[in-house]
Amino acid sequence: MAANCIGWQGKEVLMSEATKKILNDFTAKVDKDPFEIDVTTVYPELNYAISINGIGCMPLGDIQGIKAKAKQGKTLTESVFMAAILIGRCLGITSNVTNAKVLFFDTEQHQRSTAKVVERVHKLCGWDVHKNYDNFSAFSLRSMDIKERLPYILKKIAAKKPHVVFIDGCRDLLHDFNNIEESSNVINTLMKASEECNTAIVNVLHTNKGKEDSNMRGHLGTELLNKCSDVWEVKKDGLIFKVEETDCRNIPTDNWCFTLDESGIPIQLDIEPELSKEEIQMNKMKENFCFILAGQKSLSYTSLSTEYSELTGLKTPTSNRHIGMAVKAGIIQKGNDNNYRLL
Repeated sequence: MAANCIGWQGKEVLMSEATKKILNDFTAKVDKDPFEIDVTTVYPELNYAISINGIGCMPLGDIQGIKAKAKQGKTLTESVFMAAILIGRCLGITSNVTNAKVLFFDTEQHQRSTAKVVERVHKLCGWDVHKNYDNFSAFSLRSMDIKERLPYILKKIAAKKPHVVFIDGCRDLLHDFNNIEESSNVINTLMKASEECNTAIVNVLHTNKGKEDSNMRGHLGTELLNKCSDVWEVKKDGLIFKVEETDCRNIPTDNWCFTLDESGIPIQLDIEPELSKEEIQMNKMKENFCFILAGQKSLSYTSLSTEYSELTGLKTPTSNRHIGMAVKAGIIQKGNDNNYRLL
């Protein structure tokens, strides 16, 4: 059956119902809002880059975070993640992508230090440390102007089409990590890139300097936390590194630990060391006294007790008792001037 339709120059033309339907469908597609959710559309399931003990995490098309205090093992943790993604499995972490491609951007370190990270990843992968591999590229951006870093990263992502990107030092992608506009722009740009390129972008950021404050620094850290699918925190205790997923949108992964071999290469610790309550208390006391008396600082008994109470929230009698326990344990000592120092 034919149907009337207004054609070119307003003239009425005859059109079959089938042709009219095709035209209407085409018009609907042209006019469709790309940002509106269509329940008739089958959206792709989450594709996780890795799994830890069978639990998927680090989804492609999303951004993630790794946080820690300074010198606590963030880059070592990145190295393990990168090796696992590249070769399929490393330290109990399993890759879920085939023929994986990884990019690593270092904004903080000298080129020689970035090269050491690359060498470590090669060793974890069992690769030749003197050979470049097409599926793993690393870049040292410390000498690049701040305003040029993010555009450079985006250009490389678009060109190389990686599955996972690691940005070690996303704080260095902007001038002021407490600036709301700058921080929002960086995070929103990374989110857009991750979705458009279907890549996971893992951002490394320091936590605040306060000993008990594990929040990522500045407004940048707040924005990153709000937008991340996963956040891992790294803590170092002697030669043991503990990685804990502190925030996630999906099922949280198990904690995992590693230490270093004689060459400084991460090796797996299958079970996190079990400590007695007394050992846990003593380790905590040691951390507290080391924090208070760092840098060859010395304090009188009263001052040490006061600072210990302020740091821990404990009452004075308990702080005094901990001072005595720390002296007996060889953590601190009393000098000839009656002041207390780290032993």
